[in-house]
Amino acid sequence: MPKFFSDTVTFNYNWDQVAQAFWKRYPNPNSKHVLTEDVVQREIKSGRLITKRILSKTNSIPKWAEKFVTTKHVNIVEESIVDPKHKVLVTYTRNLGYAKVMSVTEKVVYMESEENPSKTIAVRSAWIDSQVRGFSRAICAFGYERFKKNCMKMVGGFNHVLTSLYPHQHILPSTHSTITAAAKLKDAAKNASRTSKVQGGANICIASPKPVIASVFSERNLRNVHCSSTNDDVTLEARQSGCFSVLLSFALLSLIRFVGFVFIINWVVNHQAPVI
Repeated sequence: MPKFFSDTVTFNYNWDQVAQAFWKRYPNPNSKHVLTEDVVQREIKSGRLITKRILSKTNSIPKWAEKFVTTKHVNIVEESIVDPKHKVLVTYTRNLGYAKVMSVTEKVVYMESEENPSKTIAVRSAWIDSQVRGFSRAICAFGYERFKKNCMKMVGGFNHVLTSLYPHQHILPSTHSTITAAAKLKDAAKNASRTSKVQGGANICIASPKPVIASVFSERNLRNVHCSSTNDDVTLEARQSGCFSVLLSFALLSLIRFVGFVFIINWVVNHQAPVI
């Protein structure tokens, strides 16, 4: 059963920069599996640049796949259409080798963001299929997960190339990074609040954490809270130790009295005058 994958990525670069960097994607730290790239056809039609390239790639395969695949190298055909007038770049890629075992057809559309022209939206779609009878479902599932994992590497490698080409570009943090940073800050504030409450008891009260709590929980403030809670903890331990000593003395005194009382009763009974 064929698998379908879709994903949308936002690059913090304008479309012109992304379109130029597209031809310089390789090599990058995440593309060591790409061995060669060759242009086999290129022409301009109606103001659009149409290109066909052949990429040679390699990838590791699991043990069970060695029955169907005898080599780790495979050729990929990439066809692209660049429309500078409408600022749209469309790419189509598919594997030429072992297509019956597993075929992967991918389409990516790079277009200018309507909300922010300084950013580029990449919409990726992929279809994974297999014609191996009895194993097609398992092969498609494996191909889907492999493709999903590789997409993250492709985006990271493309961003590396963009950063290298435009080092002075002002990059705004993505929404995901902002949310992650806020969540980490909120968790840190919660942990600090929980720790101080456990150490200081009810005498220390800290407000509920918020994103702006970073200014409140400075290193100096946390040090003061820790010192205060430590002093209170020492006082509480001293009080508890005193109470325990008093209770222990009282228990021993009661035990001594009880033993003495039993001893006296026993002596009286044993030395009582015999009855005539």
